[in-house]
Amino acid sequence: MDLYSIHPHALKHGLSKGEITSAWNQAFAWFRRDLDNGGIDYILVGVGCNGRLIEMIARYWQSQRGYVIYHAFTPPTQKVLREIGLVR
Repeated sequence: MDLYSIHPHALKHGLSKGEITSAWNQAFAWFRRDLDNGGIDYILVGVGCNGRLIEMIARYWQSQRGYVIYHAFTPPTQKVLREIGLVR
């Protein structure tokens, strides 16, 4: 998946662009979420450059031919881990 950008909102929980980019590049689990408005989000979990697990939500932008991460959080929430299938 080609990363286009990291939205400023993704930085609000104190993660840096470097940590988020590292987690994106090392994502090991993801789930496609089809939205009611026809959009598509991807929920991912990856390992940041400092070894922490990071959850991310990205939306595909057809016009940019890439993904924009608009949410990033550590540690991943139970909701995201369940949605991806990493826990029951």
